Amino acid sequence: MLKITEAGRAKCASLEFAEKFEIFMLECEEQGVEKKHEETMAIFSVTSALTEGSVDTRPTIDDILRFADEHRREIDVTIAKMLDTLTIHYSMANQSN
Repeated sequence: MLKITEAGRAKCASLEFAEKFEIFMLECEEQGVEKKHEETMAIFSVTSALTEGSVDTRPTIDDILRFADEHRREIDVTIAKMLDTLTIHYSMANQSN
């Protein structure tokens, strides 16, 4: 059974993960991925990161979808925090230039 782990939360809170997530989303946009598919992939990515280390076996797509439905609010909050992390990082980088 999937569950959110502290390691997963820490991973999602990192600048490195936020940057990789941003690059992934930009690549989806550049390749013309439909918005609904782009959103689904984003949810899968964040769900996988948040639940890192919570199970010994690889979850099925149904497991991930069920988890994402049950934890949609926390996933949305996590994505918002990642965007805040990027905004703060880029703001500080621009101030130092």
